[in-house]
Amino acid sequence: MKVVGGSASAPMAREVPRIFESVRPGSVPDGFWDYYKVEAENAVINPQEQMVRFVSDIRDFLQPVGTALSVGCGFGIQEILLSFLCPDLKVVGVDILDDKRADTKIRSMKVIANLVRADHVEPLLADGGQLPFREASFDCVIAIDSLSHADYMREDLHLEASQSLLLAEMSRLVRPGGHLAVVDNSSMSPRNVMRKSGTSCHPVNPFYLGMVLERLGHDDVRILPYYDLIGRTDLRALVANVLLKRSHTLGILLAPLFMLSARKRSESS
Repeated sequence: MKVVGGSASAPMAREVPRIFESVRPGSVPDGFWDYYKVEAENAVINPQEQMVRFVSDIRDFLQPVGTALSVGCGFGIQEILLSFLCPDLKVVGVDILDDKRADTKIRSMKVIANLVRADHVEPLLADGGQLPFREASFDCVIAIDSLSHADYMREDLHLEASQSLLLAEMSRLVRPGGHLAVVDNSSMSPRNVMRKSGTSCHPVNPFYLGMVLERLGHDDVRILPYYDLIGRTDLRALVANVLLKRSHTLGILLAPLFMLSARKRSESS
């Protein structure tokens, strides 16, 4: 599969590797296969194609350049795909230091990056509340499906306080004029609230995040609903498509995911 960059002047993306076909059992910790296990009834679904579509949409939304930090990268598949879709982008992926599976995740990410020659990807274990980088180190800092797990960070903080703490640390690392971005489950979606209730994964209020980022010195806040409708012709998908095109606010009430981006103001502005 060859995926081409979004603009005519952008460098052409390298051929995207077939990650799940490249990784053989035994080459990575068993936890990788436990996490990405495909049930028999879903075997016809190609997880790679869905992930490439998702990461391509993130690329098109952010147009990242320079260096990017992905907070809460997990096994790093999305970060590896992003490095192929944006060949001039360097991606550092960090996952939490105290998670019981974190070492498995980062070791898997290192093995996979070597297998597919993702030379611009660097995996790292770190505490999301105290990231080991100097201020303004990155052009883009992104959290993909991370803030919905942010309550792990501090036992004495509730979910939104933990999210604010993580956003403040992410904001510290973005250079002036750079982007901070969040892609996560939307608490505005009734479907998500029902599906996530009682679990350790909590939907995120994108409008609350926008308010926090404005206080942290960001502007040009964009919040877009996200729903993968490729190939779907059912009534629910048709209705979703109409609402997503007509109104972002209505779309967020319907879409399970949202994409948020804010630009860090420079000191002179």
